[in-house]
Amino acid sequence: MDGISNLLLFLLFFFLPMTLVSMVTISKQWGYLNGLLPIVAALAIIGAESYNNIISTTLRPTCYRIVNHLLSVIPTMALILQFLNLSYNVQNQIPSKTSWEAGYRTLATLQTLAGPMFIPTSPYLLYMINEQTHFHASSLGDIELAMKHSPTLKDVMEGYVANIYSYISSRNIKVAVLPEAKWFDYAFNAERGYHCESLSSEYRALTTLTGAVSYLDRVCYYTDDSAK
Repeated sequence: MDGISNLLLFLLFFFLPMTLVSMVTISKQWGYLNGLLPIVAALAIIGAESYNNIISTTLRPTCYRIVNHLLSVIPTMALILQFLNLSYNVQNQIPSKTSWEAGYRTLATLQTLAGPMFIPTSPYLLYMINEQTHFHASSLGDIELAMKHSPTLKDVMEGYVANIYSYISSRNIKVAVLPEAKWFDYAFNAERGYHCESLSSEYRALTTLTGAVSYLDRVCYYTDDSAK
């Protein structure tokens, strides 16, 4: 009974919180499978602890030594078969040489441009060329989604979000590197004085490898100071 009580306490204070963290993370907007990492870590630790307890129990000296050894083989084989079944090719998550080269070609292009830049889905590129960074589009989307469900948050953030959209529409941004999604086409188009060129040549620059497929699709330059 002491062992069962300790196990229940362990599950309550370790496994349950890790599970809740995973569920909350993956249920949010843009949530993806990496949100399940906490529960995966918990299962790995609990699995190792359980395996150790089983082996320690079955290998105790008793008159049923052969039976005990057989019982220890079963969880060992199950553990091995589990890893065989969960085999995963990590190379699928490593960018190819072509992808790497496309990314650095994009950086080289950005380094030749002047003026405030806007790269909503890859703002880290600005950091890599020593330019001022800004918010990530998904972070702004999270805030807007939360504002719809929380009047208090809406009261706090509404002015900030309005200022962000006001700046995006102000034509102060001279260069915008946009994804294939049309989220910001209302601000960066020919009618507003922007000339857009495709970034997609022989390879789509910076294509994501997991989650929703996204890649940098075009670069827009502000060219018309007389645009209305």
